[in-house]
Amino acid sequence: MIASLAAVALLAGSANAHFHASHLAPVIAFFSAQNESTRLSHPQIQPRRDLIAVVLATYLAYSGFKKRSLSLSGAVAAFVVGYASLSSTICSFGAMLIVFYLSGSKATKVKHYVKAQLEDGHDGEKPGGVRNAAQVLANSYTGFLCAIVYRAQHVINTPKDITNPLTCILDGTPDSRVYVSSQTLLLLALGHYACCTADTLASELGILSGGFPRLVTNPRKTVPPGTNGGVSAFGTLVSGLGGLLMGLTAVISLTIEDSSCFGDSYSFGQALISAKSVKLLCLSGVAGLFGSLLDSLMGATLQRTLLHKERGKILTDGSDPAFARMYDGAQRSKSKETAEVRLVAGFNVLSNTQVNFFSSLCTALLTAVVGNAVL
Repeated sequence: MIASLAAVALLAGSANAHFHASHLAPVIAFFSAQNESTRLSHPQIQPRRDLIAVVLATYLAYSGFKKRSLSLSGAVAAFVVGYASLSSTICSFGAMLIVFYLSGSKATKVKHYVKAQLEDGHDGEKPGGVRNAAQVLANSYTGFLCAIVYRAQHVINTPKDITNPLTCILDGTPDSRVYVSSQTLLLLALGHYACCTADTLASELGILSGGFPRLVTNPRKTVPPGTNGGVSAFGTLVSGLGGLLMGLTAVISLTIEDSSCFGDSYSFGQALISAKSVKLLCLSGVAGLFGSLLDSLMGATLQRTLLHKERGKILTDGSDPAFARMYDGAQRSKSKETAEVRLVAGFNVLSNTQVNFFSSLCTALLTAVVGNAVL
């Protein structure tokens, strides 16, 4: 058990070297309680998990609201998503959510003062801005829905893979009592969080790589840092690592809860080198790369990127809407030369929140299809 907690602590801390012990408390508490719960029969597990979920979801939502990284609606949405994920009948949904939240939060704070100089709408004192309910759900809806469906199917029907500790969620055994297989739900959530984590790390850390990124739809064209659809070698690297981080989270959480998933031993070393875990890690790494690339492609084509000429900054969702109206007005009057805002790339079809939602949904679906074929 100590080795398990150490591995989880290392996993959460790997996103940023400056994690404090308080940041690991939710992760350690969650895994510790879940590991203890696996020794209990099913009727005894759920009340304890519900209590743990309420406490941790409240902590995370209140912490975000207090630090002004979440609006009131964002905090409410975070609580609902957190409770549904953490109270599910396996801990992997909650584990992936927590690691995504922690890694994304820390990445957002890395050199935030530099990002404030590159992108308009960033407050150097409050990195990341204030996220509302729509933004929270865009980065969690698919995983949130999978957790709800999994719990609904497995609490109501109580199939053997909950009551029998020797049956793993990844065994792929069909069960007529459920509408969506357990493995499919886990793979959907894995693909979703791999995409979201990869995109967040690529966006928040890739912008700091130095130099000018290249437009994904036209690699010969360099664009200002922060441009939607701008890619760099470093950003691509961290997006792959983000996907692997989610895969490692899934492997560790499944091993803690059910050793039969990757072998009969509780050894993390053996679990990490088993054939199934290697496949899962490769799948999540590719999902992260694919999801980040898809997000970039959609951002370069379906999401408009505007640059304020005088400030030399890319406009974001946090920018004054008057700037976008200024550009639209200049377009209508055909006075592009005198406009203070110019178009860098893309069409005004989708918002950043919508791009995040659709890219993560597509990645989740593809991950489930491929995962069911190879696992």
